[in-house]
Amino acid sequence: MVDTFENTGVIVYEQGPSPYMSFYAGETLSAGDVVYISADGTVSKTTTSGQGFIGVVTVGGANGKKVTVAVRNAKVRAKAYGTVTANDAIVAGPGGTVMTLADVAAGDLSTSAATATAINNAKSRRATCDTGAASGGLAVIIL
Repeated sequence: MVDTFENTGVIVYEQGPSPYMSFYAGETLSAGDVVYISADGTVSKTTTSGQGFIGVVTVGGANGKKVTVAVRNAKVRAKAYGTVTANDAIVAGPGGTVMTLADVAAGDLSTSAATATAINNAKSRRATCDTGAASGGLAVIIL
């Protein structure tokens, strides 16, 4: 059975203890941006594929201002980088997006560098796709 949600904002569903935390923005952020914690403790849009991320902005703001980020126990919308499909493991994509974590085949682990990459990619996994989207569309992800 597929749930139908009337809400068209960033937040689709939340459960349990508050899924939100406040952070200071390291750049201007909008609702739906996927963010990581920068070295200075602010949050910024993810910049590279597979980068770890803390959550998805639900209330944006200008550089240096407080923003609200969904970090757990929530379904949120985020822009897809490439096609994402329901049940895909999700990692950050460039420009504050989300993307599918690529599967690793046994042949990919033939060197220690490839094994390290596979481990790091698995550690970067942060969410699961609930409702897929084509590249540039809004996917629903579960944090």
